[in-house]
Amino acid sequence: MRHLVLLSVALVMIFGFPTMAAAQDGDDDAYWYVSMFSIPWAKVDSLGKLIDKDAPLVEAAIERGNIVEGKVLIHHTGNEWNVVFMTKYANWAAIDADPGLAGIAEEMWGEEARAARSEAYGEIFGDNAHRDYIYNERASAP
Repeated sequence: MRHLVLLSVALVMIFGFPTMAAAQDGDDDAYWYVSMFSIPWAKVDSLGKLIDKDAPLVEAAIERGNIVEGKVLIHHTGNEWNVVFMTKYANWAAIDADPGLAGIAEEMWGEEARAARSEAYGEIFGDNAHRDYIYNERASAP
């Protein structure tokens, strides 16, 4: 019985991992990188202002081809995962290559404003819990 378990694990490693690696390295499927945060509701207004101020940075990232689309969802129900950032990438390689918005912020606004932006986000998110997920857009219903 133990040999069957080891054989099953070996087969998954041999046949499963190359398939997953190939899907990540060379495909042209779009992916959504989703980050869910839990923040105190009292900080949501400040977060909304930062998100509005970041709109030109997101547009610049789209124009440069770093990302395809960016969305933010904020909801008041429950205490967990009340802020969701969704970033769409053209493929897996774009996820690996994305430099984020900090570099664009520094280029457009200067070092001091970029640092202030990072500090403001840090004050809102602090050590609050968050989760990250990546979804393949190709998935569809049967």
